[in-house]
Amino acid sequence: MPVLPQGVPGNDPPGVVDASFDRYSGGEFVGKKHILRSIPAALERVLPDFRYMSSMAQYRRPFEGGTSYIILGVSKMVLTLEFGTNIDAVEDIRKHLFSCTQVKNSPNTIWLRTGSMGLDSTRWRQPEHAIWPITGSEGLQLAGPEIAAVVEDIVLPYLARHEHPEHVRETLLNHPGNASGAHLYRAVSFAIDVLRGRMDWLEDDFAHYRALLPTHGAEAHSALEELYNLAKEAIRVRG
Repeated sequence: MPVLPQGVPGNDPPGVVDASFDRYSGGEFVGKKHILRSIPAALERVLPDFRYMSSMAQYRRPFEGGTSYIILGVSKMVLTLEFGTNIDAVEDIRKHLFSCTQVKNSPNTIWLRTGSMGLDSTRWRQPEHAIWPITGSEGLQLAGPEIAAVVEDIVLPYLARHEHPEHVRETLLNHPGNASGAHLYRAVSFAIDVLRGRMDWLEDDFAHYRALLPTHGAEAHSALEELYNLAKEAIRVRG
């Protein structure tokens, strides 16, 4: 695995941030379109089972009962990855039981952005950063193997684990920093409880989220209670 630069721009001291931007600035200037055209060549080796959708700058891989996603994003010349899964049965319950909305062509069940990782991250702490402020052609060549290493060592294991509803639930409840949008209003853990018919899980999840709400108002408590009651009735009806 290539040695990746330390720290995350935006969370580190100015000297570290400047060094990170300097790292990827060598050579001729490259724009967003050039970056998104070039990175897939660096990822071809580690993503043989994924299909690249160039119009959306994303990779997809179907698995039994769902789809895994890896999305390339470039904003203000900084490249990040978003990755996660859609589990069809979970999303069906979220949509029809809890009236949750889904974002098209994106992971909805669980996902994470690499911008949440880093040395000083409060969500996913790790020694290497996983964002790339690419502005030069030499920097683009340097970033390619680093991105491939992050995909191989972090992204692919994350996706494989979160093809399974039980593992999604465990992450959301016990490691919420390893998921973006892990708040109770998305009702993912409740949907998994319904899917598996586990009233005991539902009671545990309700207690878990209720313990997080002391500083919230009556509206938040009411929303949680409504989700809980819907899930409880669904499990009872399913038997």
